[in-house]
Amino acid sequence: MRKKAIVFGATSGIGKELAKLLVNDGFVVAITGRRDEKLKEIQISSPNIHCNKTKKEKSLYH
Repeated sequence: MRKKAIVFGATSGIGKELAKLLVNDGFVVAITGRRDEKLKEIQISSPNIHCNKTKKEKSLYH
């Protein structure tokens, strides 16, 4: 069974790099973020990355 991880805020910075590292270590990674275009770019880069857009109205900080 493959290891799985969820990375929040994965459209840039630390979250994006963490998702890449996890994939390189054999994880199947689910990513979330607010920028659709960035999520799609990241998902296209690896078949082991799956994405979901975070809805602004559900954010704890808005």
